[in-house]
Amino acid sequence: MNMRKKWFIGNLKGKLVLCCSKSISKAEFELGYISRSGITPEVYHKNFVTLPCECGADVCEGWAAIHNTQEMIDLQNELYAPKLPLLKSILIN
Repeated sequence: MNMRKKWFIGNLKGKLVLCCSKSISKAEFELGYISRSGITPEVYHKNFVTLPCECGADVCEGWAAIHNTQEMIDLQNELYAPKLPLLKSILIN
């Protein structure tokens, strides 16, 4: 998979900030997860949602496959969602 840097322009307490994280596209993440898990895209989309992730793990690709329940979605958002209000993102090869 082609790793790119994803630049974020965010708003932190009224100040614009620029931050960068390793990331792949949401579609690339889903295809990789489906391939590694040996499931079909239909099974994935029926049982999982893909949410942004900033868990800080070295292997994190910027996305998380979360079981499609409100409890799990809320937990992911509480623990690992991007903390800055996102104004714009730019993918740079």
